Amino acid sequence: MGLTSGIFAKGAAPVLERALSFCEQRHRVIAQNIANVETPGYQPSDLDEQEFQQALRAEIEARNSRAVRRFESITGRHLHDSAAGLRVLPMGHRAGILRHSENRVDMESEMTRLAENGLKFRVYSSLVKKHYMQLRDTISERA
Repeated sequence: MGLTSGIFAKGAAPVLERALSFCEQRHRVIAQNIANVETPGYQPSDLDEQEFQQALRAEIEARNSRAVRRFESITGRHLHDSAAGLRVLPMGHRAGILRHSENRVDMESEMTRLAENGLKFRVYSSLVKKHYMQLRDTISERA
């Protein structure tokens, strides 16, 4: 493990990056639901945020208990960390109003989920930015 990989594998950065990846994936799923609001028979899906948080929490605890504190991967039903990035499998959507076209997409709830997810993404991205700015400031002070 090189110097830079050791720096970036510790602390909040890997956790925040995975949270950003989850928000990005969830945004795509919600956008797909919205795009298919008029598609007959379309069944909306969503990503289980609580399951993601539980898997992330378990990995953080496991990372903290290891002698070498390195963030490696999250494994579970919905998550798998690989070189290609975080992969998330959509879960079935909760029951909604069934329309004549047998489509259960509720535009209002999808837009609410999209807005909430966007806010979380912005919070995580500002935290990542602040983390790297602090790292940059620390490095430049030593130089």
